[in-house]
Amino acid sequence: MYKKLRYIQKSYVLYVFCFLLSMCFAFHAIAVSQPSPPTRDKLVGAWIGFSEDELDFARLDLNTGSASHFVTISPNDTSLHKYGGFVYEITNWTMTGWKLSFSLTPMNASAEPIYVSGVFNGFSLQLEMGSPSKEWQKKLVLYRESRVEASNKEAKDMINRENIRKPSTSQR
Repeated sequence: MYKKLRYIQKSYVLYVFCFLLSMCFAFHAIAVSQPSPPTRDKLVGAWIGFSEDELDFARLDLNTGSASHFVTISPNDTSLHKYGGFVYEITNWTMTGWKLSFSLTPMNASAEPIYVSGVFNGFSLQLEMGSPSKEWQKKLVLYRESRVEASNKEAKDMINRENIRKPSTSQR
């Protein structure tokens, strides 16, 4: 009986040791893998994208020293385009970790008061805009304009290079 008890104690100690060791590795992995939140300077620039339903195109111009703006307009291939766009001045924007919040003032007569807030995920802005009374909300995904333009130009150049190499059908 004494040998059996001693075996159980050793097994218990081994299990506890393995559990504690795995917890140390898990906590270390979490602590090491969490990137630092961005600074405001990292977000300065132009951001573009669409709402989830693709009925709103949005542009967000973030500046540090001058006025920042937020604009929404329905794409010109939709019936909503005839109603025009809505322009807002960003009077203040705050960052808490990865979360963003914008204070907006309507600049044109057709623009109603709205809120815009969300998160930066390292590559895009995952935002929500809506009426302050929460009567409506829309999700937006905005990408850095320079990133979209650079990737689009590179893709176009690749197509053009391939078309130059490809013999035309009249030459066959």
